[in-house]
Amino acid sequence: MSDRDSYLALRSDFKSFLKRFRDIKGGFPPQIKIKIAHTYRVVREITHLFRESGCKWVSVHTAQSAALLHDIGRFPQFSSFGTYDDRVTLNHAALSVVIIDQLGMLSSYNERDQKLIRLAVRLHSTGNLTTELPADEAELTHLLRDADKLDIWKFIIDRDKSSPVDDRFTESNFQLIRNFKRIPYSEAKTVADIRLFRIGWLFDVHFEETVNFSHVITCVKCLRSCPAPRNSSNSAMILNASFESESIRGLRQAVGPTG
Repeated sequence: MSDRDSYLALRSDFKSFLKRFRDIKGGFPPQIKIKIAHTYRVVREITHLFRESGCKWVSVHTAQSAALLHDIGRFPQFSSFGTYDDRVTLNHAALSVVIIDQLGMLSSYNERDQKLIRLAVRLHSTGNLTTELPADEAELTHLLRDADKLDIWKFIIDRDKSSPVDDRFTESNFQLIRNFKRIPYSEAKTVADIRLFRIGWLFDVHFEETVNFSHVITCVKCLRSCPAPRNSSNSAMILNASFESESIRGLRQAVGPTG
């Protein structure tokens, strides 16, 4: 079976899997709808990023397959616990791999692609990748990680355009951002900390093409211009100190080498 045929079969299997999460009226609960929409948007993001970055170690259909499955563990996570918070439930990436294996969702793929997809799914939400991966594993894993960030940033921008920015951040987390370092998710204690955690993703993008995407440019500008709480100086300080330069050139320097 070709990569394309395997991917098309996987899309069908994924749609069948989702049916078990319908409510008694036959529709999907709002929180499930959010993750379904996110999944398909990440497929689009990874397709675009694949074409823009000139990937050579994996096929576009392998990349799309990884995107389609990357959050499959989210659905039983929410169904069982009523939340998507990994800190109080399960690691959704690890759960995704378990479900992929239990349902044999990669059975039509060759052994190499099965390994690549499973690894990328398992590592897509890991804080920092400290292990050097072989070229094909690194390419797919970084594609998925960047594509996932691109969609979440866009979602946050759309949500925050009309919402005040909570300024009750943890000082240690703020200092990490000022030093262009990511915040560990386990250390995000407040709503403002979660916001800083997402900002810190900007220092973990891999492909230069990711930095060029309009989502990222908009993210840098929006994070500095979203409405702040009345009489709050801290929110403005967060946004201004986090991005001392709005230029993409400055962001590339903060990110460091890409490729």
